[in-house]
Amino acid sequence: MAMAIWKLLRLPELEWFETRAEQRSALRRATWASQKTCLLYWLLVPAVVLITILAKKVAAAQFPAMGEAGQWIIGMSAAALGPLLGTWVVRRRVQQRLRIELVKSGKRICLTCGYDLRGSDSPRCPECGNATGSPSGVT
Repeated sequence: MAMAIWKLLRLPELEWFETRAEQRSALRRATWASQKTCLLYWLLVPAVVLITILAKKVAAAQFPAMGEAGQWIIGMSAAALGPLLGTWVVRRRVQQRLRIELVKSGKRICLTCGYDLRGSDSPRCPECGNATGSPSGVT
C-alpha cells in the first residue's frame, strides 16, 4: 500500500533500484531519514484548519455581499494550499534521500536534478550544471 502511494507521487529514482525489495528498503530508509519533515507536514494539518477559518473571516470582512457559501469557498481554496505545499516538501526530501542512496550504492546520478550521469565523464551535470557528487562525499 505504501509503495503505491509513493508511485502516485512519481519518484523516478525508484526505477534505478533493480528489485522491488531494494525499492522498498531504500524508500523505507529515505522516509525514515525524512521523518522530521513528515512530522512537520502533519503539524501543518491544524494550521490548515486555522487558515480556512481566517480566510473565511477575511473574505467575510472584505466581501460581505459574497454570502456564506462564497466565503467558505475562498477559505477552503486557501486551505488547499497547505497540504499541497506539505506534500511537495515531503516529496522533495524523500527524493533527495533516494538520490543519496543511489550515489552511495555506486550509481551515477546527479544529486541535484536526478540526471543519469552514466555516460558522462564531466565533473558537472550537463542538465543543471552543478558539480557531480561522489559516493565518498555524500553523508
